[in-house]
Amino acid sequence: MKVQFREILLKRLPMDDKKKIVFVAGPPSHDYASHEHNAGCLLMAKTLNDNMPNVHAVVYRNGWPADSTAFDNADAIVLYADGGAGTC
Repeated sequence: MKVQFREILLKRLPMDDKKKIVFVAGPPSHDYASHEHNAGCLLMAKTLNDNMPNVHAVVYRNGWPADSTAFDNADAIVLYADGGAGTC
């Protein structure tokens, strides 16, 4: 059996009653454990997802997301970076 697909387009569907929060963690910028952008965002997102049934939190690590649809349906965006050159 051979299956082929052509010209498939993906689209994000509305999230119904859930609020989407997008966390963007900046890249590492200091010595180990000085600024844990990735860990901080992962911890905040996990806490929200575990305790708020109407929230869907997602994390993009190490700078600006390559996914062009990362902010689709977002109700809030959280940037956690040091603000120096080359962040996000």
